[in-house]
Amino acid sequence: MIRLLPLLVLLLGLNGAAAQGFKAPTDLVRASLVAEPAALRAGEPFTVALRMVMKPGWHVYWRNPGDSGLPPEMVWTLPAGVSAGPIQWPAPHRIPVAHLMNYGYEGETALLVTVTPPPSLDPAIPVRLSGKLSYLVCEMECVPGSASLSLTLPVTSGPARVDPGSAALFARARAALPKPAPGAAHLSAEGDHLVLATGPLGLDPDSVRSAVFFPYSETAIDNAAAQDLKADAAGFRLTLARATPSEPPPATLPGCSRSRRRAAGRRSATPSRSARSRRPHPRRARSPTAPRWRRPRPPPATRRSRFLVRRASPSSAASSST
Repeated sequence: MIRLLPLLVLLLGLNGAAAQGFKAPTDLVRASLVAEPAALRAGEPFTVALRMVMKPGWHVYWRNPGDSGLPPEMVWTLPAGVSAGPIQWPAPHRIPVAHLMNYGYEGETALLVTVTPPPSLDPAIPVRLSGKLSYLVCEMECVPGSASLSLTLPVTSGPARVDPGSAALFARARAALPKPAPGAAHLSAEGDHLVLATGPLGLDPDSVRSAVFFPYSETAIDNAAAQDLKADAAGFRLTLARATPSEPPPATLPGCSRSRRRAAGRRSATPSRSARSRRPHPRRARSPTAPRWRRPRPPPATRRSRFLVRRASPSSAASSST
């Protein structure tokens, strides 16, 4: 897949300094670093959240962004002996934009990360966690952004207690994480399609209205194609259109799913979004200094092309912003 930032720098003929000067308008994404405990204890892992609040109509991306986009990335600056694990990705939503189907988050999301301190710490010296969060935020056009995030935690010799002010945020973030399926799923190829089949999973088949599968692989399925669900007493079958039927089918297809229930007014904890239920957001006024990227209509043979530059101008400030 074509990765966006190096390509755009090439197209614009910009040097590195000019590229680093791009700034997203500060109202598009408000990012912060939040710790679950009020203090940390030596050798005891704890959780932090990369909290991102998007302007209405704008979205950021999941680990597999779908037909376009780039996932958020955190580059940490940590004290000696402190390590940070990978991002724990919440289940995404389908976000249709024109003829493309993206996977990501609107409104607010919290990306959890486990931090492990060293086995010994001086209780008199607080621990500072910092890093640079980079992201691509999109509506009908896309803007690269970054935020320099940091927090300082005191060291305790007693139990590391949860900060009451952040408890609700972490409860919501954990509830949004994919849960292990209660039964095994089987993958098979049927012509130009892949079929995921499971047992009953303890669900009434008549209660499930639809389901959407999000693969970790960026090239396994046609993201914009409908996903057909068939449910009966024997279990569930979800049919997915392959992105490249001419290639051998995958042996496995890791990912996560969302389902929508039929019961009036009630959905599962991880609802899906129908590609037909939402329209692209209307254009809004943007900062004249922000780089503006627009998704092109890809040629038939290269439907996974990313973006073309519509307009970009280097900011006079070199510091990052959310």
